[in-house]
Amino acid sequence: MRAKSMVLILIALACGLIASIGISQVMESGIGREAAAPTEKIYVALADIDIGKKLDETNLKLEAWPKDKIPQGAAKKLEEVKDKYPRTRFYPGEPILVAKLTDSPGAAAIKIPEGHRVVSVKVDVQNFNTALLSPGDHVDVLVFLRKNADIPQTVAKTVLRNVCVFAVGSETERTIDKDGKAIAAQTVSLVVTPDQGRKVLLAMELGRLQLTMRRPDDQTTESDADASETSLSDILGKTADGDQPTAKAPPAATGSKKTESFLDMLRNQGLANTSAGFKSTPLQTEPVAEEAF
Repeated sequence: MRAKSMVLILIALACGLIASIGISQVMESGIGREAAAPTEKIYVALADIDIGKKLDETNLKLEAWPKDKIPQGAAKKLEEVKDKYPRTRFYPGEPILVAKLTDSPGAAAIKIPEGHRVVSVKVDVQNFNTALLSPGDHVDVLVFLRKNADIPQTVAKTVLRNVCVFAVGSETERTIDKDGKAIAAQTVSLVVTPDQGRKVLLAMELGRLQLTMRRPDDQTTESDADASETSLSDILGKTADGDQPTAKAPPAATGSKKTESFLDMLRNQGLANTSAGFKSTPLQTEPVAEEAF
């Protein structure tokens, strides 16, 4: 019994040894085939590369990749990446795809006039047809402000005049107003100065913006145009606080109500004295000069 057990143990060990040798050989052959796989050098990002940053030897490197792992369109030649600019952000080790490169730092950015900025505003398309707008058109920017603790009265005010449209967004977003109603808003980008950009930002935070379209040859300015601000009193005839204006009171009669009441009391007192047998003297309502003694 004991000898038989020893034989079984030896057989098991032999089987295990044979299996381990076979597995090792298979793994070594696979590694050998992988090492022997053909490779090709492609350009990859050496560091983070932002949109619009010029590609050069400081942010690119050639790296050998297995041919079957190389993405389609990866840059393999220097002329494919030299003096190019990425359309999207690249990360370290990421292959540089030619389709993601452009010859200029940004087709849109280079069109911004020097000293100007581009600011985007959301326009209520229910009140303004943005399909009428094209890049290069000129508009006025208005803001609607509703009376609250910080705004003394409800008013529509012109923020900017005669600003150029840079682009009209293609995506329409749904926003919710203060009453919970959905508003269809589309983005319109405008060319402004830095100071105008700050005004637009402040107006967007305080109220709701709207655009009015101008003729191409309309060069009117704030000095010779209509009033740049309209309040409820201009439309509804209401006062700044929203109440109906009160009519002017007629000129008051001589003496106040309190004085008239006091005089009536004295007259009544005089009548009472007369009925009691005392002689009443006429009441003098006009000032009497003091007699000199």
